[in-house]
Amino acid sequence: MDDLGMPYHHAPAGKSDIELIYNNHALLVEATLLIDKAGQSNSETSAIVKRGSDFQSKTKLITCSMLVAPRIHFETIMFFKTLFHNAFSSLNCSAFPISIEKFVENFINLEEKIGVLVEKKFSEFKDAKVDEKLSKIVN
Repeated sequence: MDDLGMPYHHAPAGKSDIELIYNNHALLVEATLLIDKAGQSNSETSAIVKRGSDFQSKTKLITCSMLVAPRIHFETIMFFKTLFHNAFSSLNCSAFPISIEKFVENFINLEEKIGVLVEKKFSEFKDAKVDEKLSKIVN
């Protein structure tokens, strides 16, 4: 990102902007600055449907796609509420839109829980018997 927070380039063709995988779940995040009906409907919703469905079919992970935008247009909300429930009902796949404000708000509310999780994982990593594992690899 540049000094104004704008990305230098888009995600590679056919891939989500962000792909998070944990255990048997995947979260695909599509971020956009588009706020109008035509922009969100024409450029984003079809990409989310295709990528979510393709990713789930390929990986067999329980997949959720998220559209993050400054504002979510009402028509985009209606698209997700109707079409996605029908299109993804046979797959372990779901999707929803969320405004940047709500996205940040939710993660701020999770900060304490995430902090505890990060500390726990760091502690597990720090306490692991790395020397033993390394000696098996090296020797």
